[in-house]
Amino acid sequence: EMLLNATTRRDLSGKVIGVMAVCLDITDRKVAEEEKTRVAESLQNFIYTVNAPMWGVDIAGIVNEWNQRAAAITGFSREEALGQNLVEKFVTEEYRASVRKVIDGALNGQEARNFELPVFTRDLDQVDMILNVTPRRDVDGKIVGVIGSGEDITETKMVMEEQTRVAQELEALIDCANAVIFGIDANGTVNEWNKKAAEITGFSSHEVLGRNLVQDFITEEHRASLKRMFDGALNGREAANFEFPLFTKEKKRVEMLLNATTRRDLSGKVIGVMAVCLDITDRKVAEEEKTRVAESLQNFIYTVNAPMWGVDIAGIVNEWNQRAAAITGFSREEALGQNLVEKFVTEEYRASVRKVIDGALNGQEARNFELPVFTRDLDQVDMILNVTPRRDVDGKIVGVIGSGEDITETKMVMEEQTRVAQELEALIDCANAVIFGIDANGTVNEWNKKAAEITGFSSHEVLGRNLVQDFITEEHRASLKRMFDGALNGREAANFEFPLFTKEKKRVEMLLNAT
Repeated sequence: EMLLNATTRRDLSGKVIGVMAVCLDITDRKVAEEEKTRVAESLQNFIYTVNAPMWGVDIAGIVNEWNQRAAAITGFSREEALGQNLVEKFVTEEYRASVRKVIDGALNGQEARNFELPVFTRDLDQVDMILNVTPRRDVDGKIVGVIGSGEDITETKMVMEEQTRVAQELEALIDCANAVIFGIDANGTVNEWNKKAAEITGFSSHEVLGRNLVQDFITEEHRASLKRMFDGALNGREAANFEFPLFTKEKKRVEMLLNATTRRDLSGKVIGVMAVCLDITDRKVAEEEKTRVAESLQNFIYTVNAPMWGVDIAGIVNEWNQRAAAITGFSREEALGQNLVEKFVTEEYRASVRKVIDGALNGQEARNFELPVFTRDLDQVDMILNVTPRRDVDGKIVGVIGSGEDITETKMVMEEQTRVAQELEALIDCANAVIFGIDANGTVNEWNKKAAEITGFSSHEVLGRNLVQDFITEEHRASLKRMFDGALNGREAANFEFPLFTKEKKRVEMLLNAT
């Protein structure tokens, strides 16, 4: 990148005879400026789009950052929040002193982590938050404010309370269930024995708890298989519909159909096995896996480094990832709820795009569909699109997912390569020197006008023929072939003399460079 000053150059009579230019290399300066701008924009975009509430205040405690997640959680838009005093406007009175203390600490360089705070929304709903607060500094390192990021733990707390409630209910259910339910710890010792188990076996919980289930209550011929099953469950291999006999206190044989599930503590460590006649483990695992896959897919769509969008059966946008936003200039918020074809496709392409989407809604995928897309600034972006139906858990088509690839630069490179190739071809053909080319087999594949002029052989007479065999006299074939073979192996030649005979048998002495 150059910064140029140009001045006219004149002779003694004042006649313009040229130009003098003085240039300053500003490449590093421009790169630094662009990088600084890019980093600032990236940070601003990150703060605004990150999937966690983030806010910022200046040294007076006035809000100067308020991202979309903070707006979504509190119900106060960015426009409503900016310029407000954070503590006075958004924190209830009983927490203002503690929040102010944390902010003052950050303004003095002290970060705060995992600060728990209940926040009340516009509708006065309570949202439980975990906050991290850190100083915000200018380029000189001076503290100019505070940045806070949070995590909404409302649902987590509700889940924990629900888990406690469920655990209590489950304990009551286990004891009162109309099925045999028992549990063992990691050593095979009984630590759960419900009323139904006591009723069927005749052994009360006091007689069983603390004893080894397999050794003390299973007949010898079934101990090995039952122990293998329990060992498997203790290693995460759950069992369903496992048949074994359980003998009662009165020596009566009772046939049991057992489902065993691994029991884990909150950290995920295996602590034992629960056995019950009715197994609901697979159903829960399936539901959890379904939720995980859905969340993974949602995250993949949003973060993948390719533009992706989705529409419902009416063609309304319901997915718009960050790459699609970056390419088009339309944010996710601006795109969601819009008709894809009407809003983002120019009129001349609407019919073809609508046809592709309608096909996908009828189960027909479309691959490598080329489409020019116009950005917010009306710049053209050439895209290759793949479109596929989106289905619900029952397989019903509920919309369309499209993914694309920006081929704008690729097309520009290909066009430039074509232009250069055409210019090179014209240069070769019009050059004031003999230029010819051969392939790896020695067959002529280039023969310019000067070659035809000097030799008398036109390109039509030469192309496709072996140069050495057909146009070089016998005594020079071996040396010329060695030279070409060397060049074909990367040993280029310079100032190689050889005679070339024209169509009229006239000898022409040639000086050859081969590459």
